[in-house]
Amino acid sequence: MEYNEIYNNNILGIKPIIQLWNGSVGAYNINNFNISDDTAKLRLISYLNNANGNNTTLYSFYNKKVFLDLLKLSLSHPTRGGYTDWAFVAGLVSSGKILVDSSKLLLYKNTNWFGTQEYINEQDRKLYEKAEQRKACQNALTELENCLERLDEDAGQKKLLRYVNDVNSVLRRVALVKFPELNPGSLVGETWIAFIRRTGNSSQLDDQLSAALSHGRFRKQLEVDSQALNQMARSWILSVYQKEATPPRGLELTEGSHQ
Repeated sequence: MEYNEIYNNNILGIKPIIQLWNGSVGAYNINNFNISDDTAKLRLISYLNNANGNNTTLYSFYNKKVFLDLLKLSLSHPTRGGYTDWAFVAGLVSSGKILVDSSKLLLYKNTNWFGTQEYINEQDRKLYEKAEQRKACQNALTELENCLERLDEDAGQKKLLRYVNDVNSVLRRVALVKFPELNPGSLVGETWIAFIRRTGNSSQLDDQLSAALSHGRFRKQLEVDSQALNQMARSWILSVYQKEATPPRGLELTEGSHQ
C-alpha cells in the first residue's frame, strides 16, 4: 500500500500495530486503536482516553508537510523538554485522522518508562530537572548576547570595559548556580581564571581574554576581541550545562508508556 495515496479525506497518518516490550517481562502492551473522529476536539478526547500514558502513536507514518511544520514548531520550545512529545502528538491528532494498518507491526523497546511507580516518579523528576537546566542555560546565553548587542565598538574604552565586566558578571552568575560549593563569588584575578579553566571548556581562553577577565575592571584601558570573548564565554557556559543536560539537536521524546 502506498500511504501517500490515502493522505486525504482528513486522514493525516497511518499507524502500525505498536507492541511495547521490556526485557524483564517481554511484550506487555499494544497500541492498535484508530483515531477516526471527524473533529479535532473529539480526536483529542479519543486519543487521551485510549493512550493511557502510551505516546507511541508518534511512531506512525504522517503527511510529511504537516509533520515537519509541527516539528519545527516543537523545536522552538524554550526548553525542548522530554515532555514536549505529548504536545507534538496532540498537534498531529488535531490535524487529522490516524488509522491503523494491521499489516504492519512495530516493536517498541521501552526502557526509561517501565518499572515501579517510585522509579517512574524519579524519571519524571529528572525530565523536568533537565528542562530547567536547559532553560537556565538558554537564559545565560541570551544574557551573553545582550552584552554584545549593547556594545558599540566605536564608543571607546568605556563601553569596552563595561562589556568585559558584563560578560564577567554572566559567567559569575552561572558559576554561582552550578558550583555554589566552590564559592566562586570570592574568586578574583588568576584564581578566577583558574576556576574557569578547571570547570568548563576554556580552549578559547587565551592570554588576552584571561587578562581582560582577571583584571579588566581595574583598568582604564584594555585590548580585547569582543567576538572572541563572546565565543569563549558561550563555549564555557554550554560545556558547564552539558555536563548534566545536553541540549538536544532535535525533539527529545519520552519513551513509550508507563507500566
